[in-house]
Amino acid sequence: MKKVIIYGVSHKFLRMRRLIERFLDDNYKIIGYSDGHYPCDIQDHKLFFKPEDICKQSADFIIINTKTSSSQKDIRRNLLALGIPAEKIISPVLFLDKDLSSLAPLDLVSAIEKEYQGETGLIFGMSYSANGIFQENLTSPFYNCSWNSLDLYYNFKMYEYQLAHNIFSDIQTAWLVLPYYYFDFDLSKTSTTTLTHSALWRLDDWHNFPNVPNSMDYIENFRMFSRKLNEFFQVLRFTDANSKIISNPDYSMMLAPLWFTDYPETVTENKEIFIEFLRKLKEQSTNTILIIPPFYLKGLNGVSKSAFQTKKEKFYRILQELEPLTGKIPIFDYSDRYAAKRDYFYDLTHLNFTGAEAFTDLLNKEILQNPTSPLA
Repeated sequence: MKKVIIYGVSHKFLRMRRLIERFLDDNYKIIGYSDGHYPCDIQDHKLFFKPEDICKQSADFIIINTKTSSSQKDIRRNLLALGIPAEKIISPVLFLDKDLSSLAPLDLVSAIEKEYQGETGLIFGMSYSANGIFQENLTSPFYNCSWNSLDLYYNFKMYEYQLAHNIFSDIQTAWLVLPYYYFDFDLSKTSTTTLTHSALWRLDDWHNFPNVPNSMDYIENFRMFSRKLNEFFQVLRFTDANSKIISNPDYSMMLAPLWFTDYPETVTENKEIFIEFLRKLKEQSTNTILIIPPFYLKGLNGVSKSAFQTKKEKFYRILQELEPLTGKIPIFDYSDRYAAKRDYFYDLTHLNFTGAEAFTDLLNKEILQNPTSPLA
């Protein structure tokens, strides 16, 4: 059991203190409190340590119980000056937002375990398939493992985890729904997707996330608080398909920055992950196809259209390069199928409810019910 000291006993931060105390995982124990401005715990009169005595305690972590970034920095600086290692000083980042429910983590691992009903098909991918395919309307039984911003590494790790825990059995078909930039994408190097990271807390596999600035505060927060937050809020998986229709003028819209950027190290790593993912699926006698989701190409401005084409060419070069190791994989490319169907999209790259219904029907007709399809 890891030992924790809460630093900061002011009444101004009582709400955050109570949240820390209420949601701290049972694998952690609060051994006392401290503060640089007060001589004792003025709230609950719990065991109190003077700041200079903290180093004498066998604490694993010091949680800073203040809200402003300036006070957080000041306290961190003072604790470092007292000889406390930086890795032991933690900001309760999950509780700094007033709307706690917005930060409550989905337990994606547990959700899959509870929801999977023996479907013989699996769908892997990101928001494009999580919200753009209604698996309940497919003519063959599929379970959708996709989740927002889920990269290749974590799709693979989720699959490995469920295999190891005997959740997936007799899987006959796997759909990998991939945008062209997928080989350049590493969730764990992105600091803006902490909610997706939090959904994976049960894996306790942070890949490259520890190298992102300030990421350790989030990692330790997920370890400390995710289990009880999830139990309290009971967050369920949801689809974000909506009825909104993209409103920007045609030929004016800009793709997200990732479409314009190359990450050679990430590509190299993702190639290896892709090969291993395909090998593992083949080892389980699973037929795999790649599906490229639809995009509203008519909305692209000139530079975005060029970036889109560049990523497409790079994507197919990578697949061709890997083919001697992966074998030839059936590809259904729907990137331009709804290129001018404005009423199918809520932004450049995501289908709305109407588009998702149409795309699901298309997958039925062209893959599942088509006698010439390799996986019909």
